[in-house]
Amino acid sequence: MAHAHHSPVYLYWLPREAAKSFASEYKQEPRVRVCHADELQYLFLHKGFPEIPIESTYAKFSQNLVRNWVVFADKGKPEIPKCTQLNVKDNGENWFQLDDDTNLTTILKHIIRFWDDCINEIYLSLPILHH
Repeated sequence: MAHAHHSPVYLYWLPREAAKSFASEYKQEPRVRVCHADELQYLFLHKGFPEIPIESTYAKFSQNLVRNWVVFADKGKPEIPKCTQLNVKDNGENWFQLDDDTNLTTILKHIIRFWDDCINEIYLSLPILHH
């Protein structure tokens, strides 16, 4: 994250369930439906994930996600129509919600604040770190 001091960081959240998920490996309750790296199957053919048929409900989402990643790689910033007023210097509460209607969301802000508070508490309890 040191690079983030000089370049914008764009956070995203993938709530859209896939045909197959790494989450299926976890048996705990409540059941996790989407997990880290599930978005990769929409971008690349990958062993263990089904190929996305063009007529499936996942095809349009995959096409949009590939387009968004290509534009980001080319221009260095996302260009999602509903997100034109993106302020990259925000407090980290704005996330791209990647689903059929990709948009900005603050739905995770309570989780972000929880972890910020935990980190601050830990940091302040270690006197050597905050001289």
